[in-house]
Amino acid sequence: MSMQDPIADMFCRIKNVIARNRIEVGNIPLSKEKVAILQVFQRCGYIDGFKVHQSENLSESKPSITISLRRVDGRYAIGNIKRISKRSRTVTVKHTDIPRVMGGLGTAIISTSKGVLSCREARKEGVGGEVYCYIYS
Repeated sequence: MSMQDPIADMFCRIKNVIARNRIEVGNIPLSKEKVAILQVFQRCGYIDGFKVHQSENLSESKPSITISLRRVDGRYAIGNIKRISKRSRTVTVKHTDIPRVMGGLGTAIISTSKGVLSCREARKEGVGGEVYCYIYS
């Protein structure tokens, strides 16, 4: 069975792990786009880190990602992730129209010509792009 939206699948897996009160999200299929999004999550302090796993026997399994979620005072740093731009509806913004998520308490993840950036980084660089998601505590 093919996956229609792999980014939304990764966000759903993260939300499910938070609902089950676990620390690690495992076996997420690898893609460059997901790694770029996770690097922004790590820079913004929403996750502790992530690891890319490759099996020694290349014919047995595909590469995957394991994410370590961050907790602050017993609560997850990620409160919610809301997917904005979807396959059926692409949402793009100019650098002057980059949204402030929850009055600046959250972060928008934006795919720009300079790579995947947080809303603060995109404003500083002066670039707009496709809004992947909003993430907040």
